[in-house]
Amino acid sequence: KNKWRPVPLATVELQKRASKFLRIGAETLMSAAEELYQQGYISYPRTETERFRPEFQHQPLIQEFASQIGGEFSNYANSLLNNGGFQMPRAGQNDDQAHPPITPAKAVDPQSIGDPTQRSVYILIVKHYLACVSRDAMGKETAIEVKMGSEFFTATGLMILERNWLDIYAPWERWSTGQGELPPVTVGSRITPYSFLMKEGRTSPPQAISEVELISLMDRNGIGTDATIAQHISTIQERAYSIKDDQQRFHPTKLGIALVEGYNSMGYQ
Repeated sequence: KNKWRPVPLATVELQKRASKFLRIGAETLMSAAEELYQQGYISYPRTETERFRPEFQHQPLIQEFASQIGGEFSNYANSLLNNGGFQMPRAGQNDDQAHPPITPAKAVDPQSIGDPTQRSVYILIVKHYLACVSRDAMGKETAIEVKMGSEFFTATGLMILERNWLDIYAPWERWSTGQGELPPVTVGSRITPYSFLMKEGRTSPPQAISEVELISLMDRNGIGTDATIAQHISTIQERAYSIKDDQQRFHPTKLGIALVEGYNSMGYQ
């Protein structure tokens, strides 16, 4: 099994990852990204492009991180250059033919960035870029099927052989089946179960929509652009149509529900 490295970073994906990993709202993110761009730390942050041009020079940028004294980025960049870890990035589907993917424009010590939000965004962009030019993670998956009487039970386990890009994207990106590693067994082996458990469960209503889900749905349905999605999300909060909780999930207010019901009653679905 391989866990593919991510494709180059576009605006909508940056907004989703910042919300998921950093708990930063889309508008706050874009403000921080704009500041980083103005300071020359990252490339232009409003882009739909998910592929690098053939002439993009990756080696000098990676070398710049490798030449820093110690630190997570320096150590990983050196492994890319010296241990055969470098691989040309995958190409995503989208290309706006105007701007490159979002990348670090130069290597700086994140601790030298005074604003904590800007620092976190810079770290995310650097980690994502270094993951893009890394090799895929590799592992072996084991599936066990056990027959007890006329019933069949299955379990799946994963052994990671090479973490590669997962090393730099820690702690945000993980790879697991959720069941851990399985013991080595051969086909036809007999086992003795030590317990049988019947667990009770019940369905539950879906949670309120998260910012990651909202951005994805807006992008999929053509609501806004990479440049305006954050503003639209901010506007519905400013007008008190919805509120966002600490878990980055949105809840409609009575005013917001009344607005939608009003449109529905007038035939504007």
